[in-house]
Amino acid sequence: MQTLFYSKENKLYLIIIASASILQFIIFKYFYPFPNFIHSDSFAYLKAAYDNSDISWHPIGYSKFLRFFSVFSTSDSLLVALQYILVQASATWFILTLIHFYKPRKWITVLIIASTAIDPISLHLSNLISGEALFMALSFTWLTILIWTLNRPTPYINIWHAVILFLAFTVRYNALYYPLISFPAILLSRQSSFQKFAGLAAGFLLIFSFYLYTSNRYENFIGQKVFSPFSGWQLANNALYAYRYIDSVDRKLIPNKFRTVDSIATKYFDRSRHIFTDPMESEKANTLYMWAARSPLQQYMAKTFPLDTAIKDSAVRRFQQWASAGPFLGEYGQWIIRRYPIPFAQHYLWPNTIKYFFPPTEYLAGYNMGRDTIRAIAVVWFGLKSKFVATRLQNAQTTDSLDYYPFLIGSINILFLCCFLCYCLIIRFRADTMLNNLVILTASIWLLNFIFSVLASSIALRFQIFPQLAFLPILLILAEHIYKHFD
Repeated sequence: MQTLFYSKENKLYLIIIASASILQFIIFKYFYPFPNFIHSDSFAYLKAAYDNSDISWHPIGYSKFLRFFSVFSTSDSLLVALQYILVQASATWFILTLIHFYKPRKWITVLIIASTAIDPISLHLSNLISGEALFMALSFTWLTILIWTLNRPTPYINIWHAVILFLAFTVRYNALYYPLISFPAILLSRQSSFQKFAGLAAGFLLIFSFYLYTSNRYENFIGQKVFSPFSGWQLANNALYAYRYIDSVDRKLIPNKFRTVDSIATKYFDRSRHIFTDPMESEKANTLYMWAARSPLQQYMAKTFPLDTAIKDSAVRRFQQWASAGPFLGEYGQWIIRRYPIPFAQHYLWPNTIKYFFPPTEYLAGYNMGRDTIRAIAVVWFGLKSKFVATRLQNAQTTDSLDYYPFLIGSINILFLCCFLCYCLIIRFRADTMLNNLVILTASIWLLNFIFSVLASSIALRFQIFPQLAFLPILLILAEHIYKHFD
């Protein structure tokens, strides 16, 4: 790996990317002197970091990262700079690795370098107080390590892989499918059986230890051994987007344990049929049933899981209430999906599939969600002088530079699938082993990311940036090889 940076061309690429990144960052921070906050996700991350919590509303990895950074500085600008450096450094290592192993033509190389050097989405993600930038950096590093593992493994590469995989798993649960790609890659690599076993064991033990520790912490906190209450809320939320279309005469017999929550849900749907009076009901495959105060899930939680007045911290009380409801709501969501699979596919999976190809900009569409204030926890954490934040743009409500990204993501998805099909039908994996491995690796990531995103998560632009930015240079390399076949 060290030889990667000895090349004069690679040194030139590094200078170009570093210079362009520094210049863009300076300009960007002039217009956005404050970080971008998601209400209330960003403040939940900060609260968990402030309390040094081991469990929170979201995966705890990013809060631990904030806690670690605070040892050295409380500057919000330095935090954003570090996040941007991590993203750009990992992306640069990734594309230089691709250029090193697959040696694309000069103009392809220029396009690949430009895609990393000039990339506004990385700036916006890095300016966000959320785990997306850190997860993207870890994901780029994870994928790059896998490419080296398949092509030229080093003695300690499995250790680094296990550590990066573990860290990614703690930051975002999108990494749940990463082991399904990592473990076969390690088994197929040219390493001794002992190295392969050690690499697999290290990754498994780190992830399982985190799973066990988190489950035990939840058992102490809410009396139930669960890894992620969020998944239960997500499952119930997804199911309700199909359940609201089930007519009362078509509803099946409800198990006794679900009658209370089902009664709340059905009464809510019966009185909220008009999108003009209930605009929330016009949304497709969203997350509003998880968080909106008037949603049936929130109503059930408030009725069935009262706040524990013995807990002095109001934020911790609300979190305990929310976490306690998660496992049961997950069971309810599973019951709905099993009983109504066709409406679920029609009203949730299909709209979510469309979103996968054209993900909405969501919170990236506006700065600070259109507000000019932030919560006290952010003011205290970053040592700000007031709760007011602003930009130097006349219209801070929309980030016009990202308006084309949903179309770009959709184009990359479609073109990648076309190139993959062409590779399978025309080249038929008769290329060299390294290129075949890259095609299989990338196709596996696309397929598993698609399945996970559509089935189990909310889809938004910020969650889909890593795979799409990774697919773009690989797409160019595949297109070149397909063109060579006809040349």
